[in-house]
Amino acid sequence: MKDTENLISKVQEPKIASLKEMFRYASKLDYLLLVIGLFATIGHAVLPGFLALQMGYIFNGIDATSSLDEFYEAEVGIAKMLFTLGIMALFIGIIAVTCYIRVGTDQSLQFRYHYFRALINKPLSYYDKKNAMQMAGSIDMECSTIEQAAGEKIMVFFDAIFMFINSWFIAFYVSAQLGLLALVQLPIQIFAGKIIEGSGMKAVFRLQAAYRDAGGFSEEALYEVRTIAAYNNQESMAKQYQDKLRPCLEMQTKDGFTFGLGWSLYYATLFIFQGLLFWLASVLMTYEQENWLTGEELAPGFVITLFFAVGVSSHQLGNALPALQYLTKARTSVATMLPIIDAPIDEGGNIEAVTIKGKITFEKVTFSYPSNPDNQILKNFSLNIDPGQVVALVGPTGCGKSTIVNLIEQFYGPDSGTISIDNVDTRNFNTASLRSHIGIVSQEPILFNASIKHNILVGRPYATDRQIVEAAKSAGIHDIIIKLPQQYDTLVGPKGSQLSGGQKQRIAIARAIIRNPKILLLDEATSALDNKTQAEVQETLNKLMEGRTTIMVAQRVSTVRKAHMICVMDGGRIQDMGTHEELISREGIYANFVKMQAAGDEDKSAEKKEQLIKKNVEANKPVTGPEVHDTIQESVFLRVLGLITAYWKWLLLAFVCAILAGGLFPTFGFIFALNVTILLSSETGDMITETATNIIYLIIEAFLVMIALTFLTGSLSRTTALFTFDLRFRCLNSILNYDTKFFDSPGNHPAVLSTRLSTDCSRVNAIGGPVLGVQVLAIAAIFIAVCIGGQFSLSLSILVACCLPLIFIGQRKGRMAQIRGFALVSHDRATAVASDSMLNLRTVQAYNYQGTCIRNYYQGAQAVATEAKKQALVSGFYFGYMILTLYFMYGLASWYGAYLVKYDGLPFEYMVFAFFSTQFATWAMTIVGALAPDIESGIVAAKNLFKTIDYKPIIDATSSIGLKNPLDGDIEFRNVSFIYPMREVKVLNSVNFSLNPGESLGIAGTTGSGKSTIAQLLLRFYDPTEGSILLNGVDLKSWNLAYVRDKIAWVGQEPVLFTGTIKYNLKFGNANATDNEILEACRMAQATEFIDKYEDGLNRNVGMKGQNLSGGQKQRIGIARALLKKPKILILDEATSALDTSTERKVQEAIDNLRISVVSIAHRLSTIKNCTNIMLLELGNIVEFGTHDDLVSRKGMYHALLTSA
Repeated sequence: MKDTENLISKVQEPKIASLKEMFRYASKLDYLLLVIGLFATIGHAVLPGFLALQMGYIFNGIDATSSLDEFYEAEVGIAKMLFTLGIMALFIGIIAVTCYIRVGTDQSLQFRYHYFRALINKPLSYYDKKNAMQMAGSIDMECSTIEQAAGEKIMVFFDAIFMFINSWFIAFYVSAQLGLLALVQLPIQIFAGKIIEGSGMKAVFRLQAAYRDAGGFSEEALYEVRTIAAYNNQESMAKQYQDKLRPCLEMQTKDGFTFGLGWSLYYATLFIFQGLLFWLASVLMTYEQENWLTGEELAPGFVITLFFAVGVSSHQLGNALPALQYLTKARTSVATMLPIIDAPIDEGGNIEAVTIKGKITFEKVTFSYPSNPDNQILKNFSLNIDPGQVVALVGPTGCGKSTIVNLIEQFYGPDSGTISIDNVDTRNFNTASLRSHIGIVSQEPILFNASIKHNILVGRPYATDRQIVEAAKSAGIHDIIIKLPQQYDTLVGPKGSQLSGGQKQRIAIARAIIRNPKILLLDEATSALDNKTQAEVQETLNKLMEGRTTIMVAQRVSTVRKAHMICVMDGGRIQDMGTHEELISREGIYANFVKMQAAGDEDKSAEKKEQLIKKNVEANKPVTGPEVHDTIQESVFLRVLGLITAYWKWLLLAFVCAILAGGLFPTFGFIFALNVTILLSSETGDMITETATNIIYLIIEAFLVMIALTFLTGSLSRTTALFTFDLRFRCLNSILNYDTKFFDSPGNHPAVLSTRLSTDCSRVNAIGGPVLGVQVLAIAAIFIAVCIGGQFSLSLSILVACCLPLIFIGQRKGRMAQIRGFALVSHDRATAVASDSMLNLRTVQAYNYQGTCIRNYYQGAQAVATEAKKQALVSGFYFGYMILTLYFMYGLASWYGAYLVKYDGLPFEYMVFAFFSTQFATWAMTIVGALAPDIESGIVAAKNLFKTIDYKPIIDATSSIGLKNPLDGDIEFRNVSFIYPMREVKVLNSVNFSLNPGESLGIAGTTGSGKSTIAQLLLRFYDPTEGSILLNGVDLKSWNLAYVRDKIAWVGQEPVLFTGTIKYNLKFGNANATDNEILEACRMAQATEFIDKYEDGLNRNVGMKGQNLSGGQKQRIGIARALLKKPKILILDEATSALDTSTERKVQEAIDNLRISVVSIAHRLSTIKNCTNIMLLELGNIVEFGTHDDLVSRKGMYHALLTSA
């Protein structure tokens, strides 16, 4: 309940924008369409009043016409008029909806453009305390609300208001006295409408607050699915997702009962009002009272006119109030967005950096990140860098090296002091113009979910193909690219998941090279490259650095040795500076740093040897999605029925109430007909007594309808709430257990999957319990209606009953279009662009790539807007069809009833009983429409979800089958070859090696040689294309996958941290770990060093993707998390690349003391020097294998890599 109250409090007292602000982007054409739509809406609104009048004339004709021929001709004329009005309603509906939908989509499109433009240009400091992924998701949610409100909801509101006014005008026109009586029940109807609104639209807004938070969580989980799978946390993450949705469960149940209470009060009031209306009418007719306004006596048919007019007016309040609430919500969204949209984009100063020389000066700079203002990163930092000078920054993790890069890029501004370029304060430069002269390559290369070509073009959007190729060649990636099936058009996957770490970094370097910058920022730019490739790329960078100011953040001595000046940092200050030789001669901090790195590299030689092995490979088809099972396609409804039987008590209650409610409406029609015949009777003496007696029956019906509808909607809401609550968990849990190759497919972007998860689970609410409940309600209403009406005229009752399904379609299609929206479209493409851009915001801003991202987003949103306008024609048809069916039913019944009276001798009274007993079953159809808003979409959504849940991956992490014998860490690869599903290149080729328990294997090799692939195969993210992997002498496929993953811990070069505290991320490795175990793991990983500095310690929030921590700090948390798992096999995939030498050595010593099997993948050969064996890979082949000393003595490729360091 506390969570529910918190969610409710979030949506209270919002700021509300004006309608003028909501239409701030409207053009002259938009205003013209609004006027045309308004006139069409007025025409649509007055038609039901004409229908009510025509019904009055029908029954007045029964009373006043003595000749059957004249009566028949009069009824035929009325029927023709009703048919004509119905066709008019159809075309008016199409015009109104089309006009308003176009206006709404145009406003939404502009808001999407300006809001996304504002968000993507916000400084990074803005997102230090905000989740950029949630902000990306909010664009669609907020703008979709505006799209409906600025278009169709305004139409629905005006339609309801005009219809309301017209209905009351007619009511007082036919009888002022009865109109005043009707006014008495109006406050009750308004109150009922407020209840319906409060449990309808307001509930949607409350639920959106919960779904927004849950959506951000699911999207983050889907982006990091490999880490989740490696730690067997699929079910845990799905349950956390479910916990975030738990407040919705109680909300939906409560709102369901409240919704039913509102509808039941609405109908109970009408039931009692009928009795009072006919009683007062009988009094007025008995005493021949004249209408106070017109002076005419009351005709019996006009009593029917007034009842239906008042009923329409009350119902329209039920439409107007939710529409008004939706308008308020949209205005709230506008008020939320406008401060962001209207806030001036910080473009920096007025000075355009047309040309710069590259002189950089830091003068007494103090800085702390906004997320942690008490922790000063830089303290009176001063540094002068001359144009063209290469300056290296070295020092322990967290000393402020990368912060220098962030400040030069103007991601942040200094707290005090100044940073100047060419003697101009950077705050005075136009930010974009200054960044156009800066190229950056970070230690965690960020790639977009697009082609390789696209990612290189980020550095220079209008570069030629030749320039792209030259940049790729310079970065040492061209030869790898041309071997891919799509070459430069190859998709890299979300976050570059289709490429190795080194390949991603080379593309990032190519991106910087093609920019041809004046200032080059290299933040561990070659940390993911092997020594050989690093030397080659470094040589390219050395050429690139000529004549350019360069700041290098690095750990490797080989990288910084040739720098013009090396700055040794610690504690946010420069402790020493000079050339490599000068610093060595001083025998200070730097000299010690060099000695520790060189400790394992004493056997060096100038001799180099290179051996390359090339082979042709076979192709493999990618997985694009789960299989579609025909049985699911055919039996989705039965499947849903089978699942909801778990909630049979609530369902049984719903069925009983549905039957009761279904029978009450035809019964009400019978009493209505009875009252009509009383008024039509020529004997007026007993009218007052008879109508008074009927009031008692109607009070009983009102009591029963209160019970039936309240518990019907409440029990159905509880059923669907429980059903979808469980379904969301099962669906996300299933997705997280998919094969890794599923996520490699371009169509399975995490943002799209997260949106589908949310959308499909919401739409499936429309089936299951509601489908069964409304079917029972509809069947009961029609069956009982025919039974009652058939006692008087079976053929007329059947005729009206046959019209009911058409009326139901019209009511559901038309009314539910008002609720769900006249144009349902998916913004998956635009949302994916927004998500990708916000995820990679640092890179986007560093390369001034905002314009391209905005253009791509706008194109996606524009395509959806065009589709929405097309859908408007269909929705407009159903909006008009909704009234057309009523006109046609009354016209057809009027004609056929008159026909039976004239030609079959049917008594007038029998015609009345047969018609109204059956006709009032349409009220049940209204309830059916309200409870089943979108059955078709729900069925489609259920099919999609069942495909997700039922998909059986080849590598099944949920399977209970397989060995669970004790593992001691014995590993063997036998003739293992492998091809990634999305590529046609053999990554591993007949790889053979073994690792005994407690031993360590170091794996080295050039970038893309297959090192990380071995880690992924050990974790069974994939299975070998050929050969086998054995654990304890048993094929890996024969082991229970979850059991094996429990025994293996994996730490990648870019350790994934989830939004939450440090402690939360640590317990991801072992949920049952005690505080002492956590502290011990942190001590072993050298993480206590920085954790203890935080006031909140382990409870410090790491931010999205761990953005509040440095790269080295994240790696230490990742290592601690792995150690908490207490594994038998530890896989370290460049896990210490961001650590300084001293910290890395201590971590290695702690791991060595564990006596477990270790697979260590590294480019820094000193990292793997002490491994039991070292394996050197090249193009997927083992080219050397042995101990460090053996490999050095052979003077082969390993020796060449070592000497190149």
